[in-house]
Amino acid sequence: MAENTRELKRRMRSIESTEHITNAMRLVSAAKFRKAKSLFDQKSLQLREVTETMELLLAGQNVLEREKPCEAASSAAAERVLAIVICGDRGLCGGFNSNLIKTAGEALQEYKKEAVELVCIGSRGRDFFAREGYAIDDAFTGAAEKISFSEIVKIVTSILADYRSGRVDSVLLITTEYINSLRQEPVVKQLLPAEFARASKKEEAQAVPAELEYAPSKEAVTDYLLPKYLELTLLEAFLESAVCEHATRRGAMESATDNAREILNRLSLTYHRARQAAITNELIEIVSGAETRE
Repeated sequence: MAENTRELKRRMRSIESTEHITNAMRLVSAAKFRKAKSLFDQKSLQLREVTETMELLLAGQNVLEREKPCEAASSAAAERVLAIVICGDRGLCGGFNSNLIKTAGEALQEYKKEAVELVCIGSRGRDFFAREGYAIDDAFTGAAEKISFSEIVKIVTSILADYRSGRVDSVLLITTEYINSLRQEPVVKQLLPAEFARASKKEEAQAVPAELEYAPSKEAVTDYLLPKYLELTLLEAFLESAVCEHATRRGAMESATDNAREILNRLSLTYHRARQAAITNELIEIVSGAETRE
């Protein structure tokens, strides 16, 4: 019985230590989430105003001439695709990385593996897809929100060069979309070929007039706007992905802390019962010994 109570006490100390760690990580993640969410809310309003204006300017136009147009592919499996995959560097964030990697894997199944190239943000995605045998065209490690704008420009310049030259047929962005603090969903977006459509009456009312004059030419303006549009789209995606990662890590650490406290309560109850039983047995032995001597 004594050994049983000692083992229970050891387990309680271990779980209590774990609970302190997960609670500390929860508090840190909550602080990082609030900071990332504030930055995302501030920047996304500005970015969306700019990108929506660009979409209206680019809507319905052939916005990117290719130097070497690829022959029409008979199926998706015959196309070459470049995918930008935004994961994280660290674990302990629930299903953030695993769900994103699963969604990316399902999207890329439509293409032959040798026809896929990846730009990976975060070591988790890079390591997984490298093990799976995918070609990694470029990779960036570190928190998504800390990637500099110059690195974003580098990514956009590279993918535009690949698309213009006919090296790839399409460019995908695979990232996580923030719905609310409890819900984040992986999404697959097509960046190139770029398609802009005026979907709503409100947009049509705000649309740029057809007689608008472009200087020096419409092609020059659209060729200038498209890289900027892609850069801002990636910047927003990086900021949003960081918010999602911190939100899922906070939720995961909160669940882990609650589970540790629940287990600790059960063990504490079991320990006190075992200790009470041991005390009762000792009392019975003492009383029995005294009666025997009498």
